[in-house]
Amino acid sequence: VIDTYAAFQPRGDRELLQRPEFRAMFVEDLVGGTKRQFTAPISDAVLFTRHWGFDLSEVTVPVHWWHGNKDHIVPFVHGQHVVDRLPNATLSLIDGESHLGGMALANEGLAALFSGE
Repeated sequence: VIDTYAAFQPRGDRELLQRPEFRAMFVEDLVGGTKRQFTAPISDAVLFTRHWGFDLSEVTVPVHWWHGNKDHIVPFVHGQHVVDRLPNATLSLIDGESHLGGMALANEGLAALFSGE
């Protein structure tokens, strides 16, 4: 099933899903998450329709947002929408990547965090 899913995903997702440790985590997340909290996608949808208790314009800390332009779970335009409303945010496009592909950039994100970028 994972191989079939991966076959339809962008390169970054396919590469991640070939790594044994990531593949195991992905399967565990799907199986374990479903057992404990099948309502998570519904909860996400509900939260997107409610006020979060703050406006994005109030978030003044620096935000660096990486987003794949082939993300079919959270579309790139949503990332642009959010970043446009954050007063101190930078959007970095991850060309050709989907939802999982950005995880390969975790080291880059951590480096930026610790360097103060």
